[in-house]
Amino acid sequence: MNYRLKNYLLLLLFLMVSVSVFSQKISRKLIPEKPTEASLMAGAFIDINDPSYAPSAYTIDDLVKKILIAGGSNCFIPNVSNVALYPNHLVSNNNRAWGYFHRGTTNFPFEDGIVITNGNARMGGNSFQQTVSTGLFSGTDADLQTAINPGAPIRDVVFLEFDFVPTNSQLTFNYIFASREYSPYYACGNYTDGFALLIKKNGDPAYTNMAILPGGAGPVSIKNILPSDFACGPVNEQFFGGLNTAMTETNYRGRTVPLTATAAVVPGETYHFKMVIGDVGDWFEDSAVFIEGGSFEIGLGIVDANGNPLSDTIDICDNVPKALVAQGASNVPGAVIQWYFNGNPIPGANNTTYMADQAGFYEVKTFVSGSECQSASITVNTVSGIYSNLQGGQICSGDQILLDAGSGTNYTYLWSTGATTQTITVNTPGTYTVTISNGICSKTFTTQVIQALVPEIVKIDYNHGVMTVTATNPSNGELEYSIDNGFTWQSSNVFTNVMKNTEIPIRVRVVRTSCEVYVAYFTFAMQNIITPNSDGVNDFIDFKGVSDYKNFKAVIFDRYGKEIFNADKKETRWNGFLLGRPLPTASYWYQLEYQDPVSKSTVLKTGWILLKNIK
Repeated sequence: MNYRLKNYLLLLLFLMVSVSVFSQKISRKLIPEKPTEASLMAGAFIDINDPSYAPSAYTIDDLVKKILIAGGSNCFIPNVSNVALYPNHLVSNNNRAWGYFHRGTTNFPFEDGIVITNGNARMGGNSFQQTVSTGLFSGTDADLQTAINPGAPIRDVVFLEFDFVPTNSQLTFNYIFASREYSPYYACGNYTDGFALLIKKNGDPAYTNMAILPGGAGPVSIKNILPSDFACGPVNEQFFGGLNTAMTETNYRGRTVPLTATAAVVPGETYHFKMVIGDVGDWFEDSAVFIEGGSFEIGLGIVDANGNPLSDTIDICDNVPKALVAQGASNVPGAVIQWYFNGNPIPGANNTTYMADQAGFYEVKTFVSGSECQSASITVNTVSGIYSNLQGGQICSGDQILLDAGSGTNYTYLWSTGATTQTITVNTPGTYTVTISNGICSKTFTTQVIQALVPEIVKIDYNHGVMTVTATNPSNGELEYSIDNGFTWQSSNVFTNVMKNTEIPIRVRVVRTSCEVYVAYFTFAMQNIITPNSDGVNDFIDFKGVSDYKNFKAVIFDRYGKEIFNADKKETRWNGFLLGRPLPTASYWYQLEYQDPVSKSTVLKTGWILLKNIK
């Protein structure tokens, strides 16, 4: 019984595995294409390994050195070695998985370059092919498996590899990934073809995959670049180049837009490059990678003054020159350097370094014997710099002042105090700086905080309701004035409609400080008419407002010069009486003298008084 049960379980397990394997096999199948009127026209497809082009007969070594890197130029010999292929299809093999392509009369984005595929390279172009699935190379690749981790076995692997020594600090090249599996049937299935563009410095343990989308969008693959037409899309659709519904240009159903692979490298070091592609889980429906001829740039690049690689587009501060350095340009014997701006040669710009100070498209080219050898380009955008209305000021002992650097887009701040905020509060005189950056531009602003001194009121003039306050300004700061005990302030030292015979609280200070002086001032104005009839109006003349001033004297005379009233600190009022008897109606004369409490000068006032004694 146990024997039977064990055999039944083994049979059941075998059937389950068989069904699983069978379901995987039938889940992916060839989908033949039908020709269109356009695809049957002459010149509808790019040319791949077409014998009418001389590079179609190049060995893979020549293709890498003369087409991929040198772009067909004979003036630059790249430092490349150990060029190898797997499988090692020779040039004579009409079914080889690699070759030279030329766009011919099509609108393919690249003029020419190298193509590798996990099938027959020729079937990717030249003429309409109903199917493109001729791999069966059987090989696999551990590096590709590590780079993309496809979740299924990899087969039909093809790779191109070589060593190179760069003379600049950045490796770049342009490529397009195309595939027959760009259809909902495959793209939305469990797995699709995989590829990687691998690089490592000799001696390093692991590769870096350069087939990565910009902005952290992930690896370049069918599943990671999908149009909205697919039920499982869109995914990173901005990198999708389109579906080949007319079946022209290539025999692949879809492709990416031209992409740029970039890696930082060390000039003079040896690196190993490996471009690998393979089927994942089956041998159906091939894919291909097209690398633009001459775009594999290891001999000329644009870096900054410190040798750091620059991206294809950079931002510089408005009106602040940026050094563009043509790294590797001097490595070509007899080369002539020429910089261009917006497609036009810049007169006299024949050195390795050019100072760019305006937005536009910059390009540098080298020429040998009058023939163009290499080129590199960069787009420069200008960004407005920082602006700040930083203002210092004056402070008294114990005061604080707010320093505001101003706000702006993406502004960051670094003060000489170490603070990183837009504003700081300080209580110590001195020089303060703030460096403002917007991520591209930075500028340092400086201001002064000055020790303020208390001003001194030296003179007050009052006449017919107009008061003028004169004060010293030892700090040379801005002064402001108040005559309502500091409730309101004004920058002018002249006040109008000031009440007479009133004690006025006058304050003067240095603006935005506590450096302030105070004085109470009596706006004395002599009364010219008195009517001492006890009605409460003009019953007397009163010198009390100035009687406490130093050297105070006040005397009233009749018309004959006889003294009839002499004021003192105790008796400041004259009511038109003399010895208890009212004086007759007449004109009388006064003389007033005192020391001004502010200016310390002697004030002498004289005039007449009309006395009306009304019974």
